[in-house]
Amino acid sequence: MEGNVLPGSSEVLLEVRCCSINIITKRSDQQFLPDGFSKLPIIRSISGKITKIGSNVKRFKIGDEVAGIIPLDMAKTLHGIKTTLMQEEFLVHKPSELGWEVAACCLLDGLTAYTALHYQAHIRPGDTLLLCNGSDSTGVLMAQIARHWGAKVLVTASSEEEAQILRMMSNNGPQVFGGHQLLHNFVMDETGGLGVDCIVDNGIIVHDSSITNNDEDFSKPTKHDIISCLAVGGKWITSQSDLQIDPPDSEVLHMKGSSLCHLFPEMWTLSTSQQGRYLHILKDVLDKAACGVIRPHLMTVLPASEVQSRSDLFPSKSCIVIKL
Repeated sequence: MEGNVLPGSSEVLLEVRCCSINIITKRSDQQFLPDGFSKLPIIRSISGKITKIGSNVKRFKIGDEVAGIIPLDMAKTLHGIKTTLMQEEFLVHKPSELGWEVAACCLLDGLTAYTALHYQAHIRPGDTLLLCNGSDSTGVLMAQIARHWGAKVLVTASSEEEAQILRMMSNNGPQVFGGHQLLHNFVMDETGGLGVDCIVDNGIIVHDSSITNNDEDFSKPTKHDIISCLAVGGKWITSQSDLQIDPPDSEVLHMKGSSLCHLFPEMWTLSTSQQGRYLHILKDVLDKAACGVIRPHLMTVLPASEVQSRSDLFPSKSCIVIKL
């Protein structure tokens, strides 16, 4: 972007220091991307310093260090991203003691965690949370936040390596289970036969009949697994956009008084109706990262020039940060 570009009335010109990237694979998310962006690494969150401000910008001044999440419908690629225009409403101040890399990598995962745990599950001290396949960067942060709020955390992992990552990143670690075949037994043993108050999945097996004998088929739980593990009054937070609930499953949920919520954190940036809450979440995530309450998954930090030659990075369970 040329240096003589002037920001709009509610925009700021940002000198980008770091950004996190990924490739959007879910069809439900791809529909919001600009044409041609669906197969490209796009920038999700950024951190940087403000160099120019628009006439109506009130919350920032030139020289402020900020961080924010770029909405899907305003997606940007790494090409020419050293400076970029951003709407004021998508940015918050970065704590001075927080590094550029950590600020860029924890925002989207933190937003997802807050959406699921606070706004949908209403997690309270003493509640029990089950994270399915929670070894990615979002699951690690979610486990840390839930434990900080006083919840007991159970996590499933597909391998011993993933289990070790969870234990290392989550302050002595949650209870980790290495499979789904006996998930119900594991949950009941850990909860005294009561079930868990909240389950957050990272995708499920939609049709039980699709299961084969391959080990990889057990990397995700089935609908029956999840519903049978819920306690009375429990909440199921799902990332499965094409989920279908059959009448028998619905009846079990009904008899348990349980509820189902769909986890779609992009709702905050695709609509500004809850802007105050959204900015409060981002600020709280950065503050918790600054004081060490949460620690993002050990990230890959690369110079922008290496990204095109590192196709092995996608998909990755850790956050990928580009340093400019």
